[in-house]
Amino acid sequence: MKIDSCIRNGQFIYAHRESNKLLSEINRKEYDLSEDVSGLLVASIKRTTLFLKLFIEIYSQNQKSLDIAKRV
Repeated sequence: MKIDSCIRNGQFIYAHRESNKLLSEINRKEYDLSEDVSGLLVASIKRTTLFLKLFIEIYSQNQKSLDIAKRV
């Protein structure tokens, strides 16, 4: 729920952090999940992380461009 809320609010860096946190918790078996469900969740979270990386890269490039424009 947190990840979805962050994405809807445009907080991509925070959503990326939360998805990585959830992925580690699943890998450490902190949740009582069957292997099938665990595998599906891990695959879904990895796709979400890849999706978020694109937005973070764009955001980072925009911040660099704004910083350059401020100096000029």
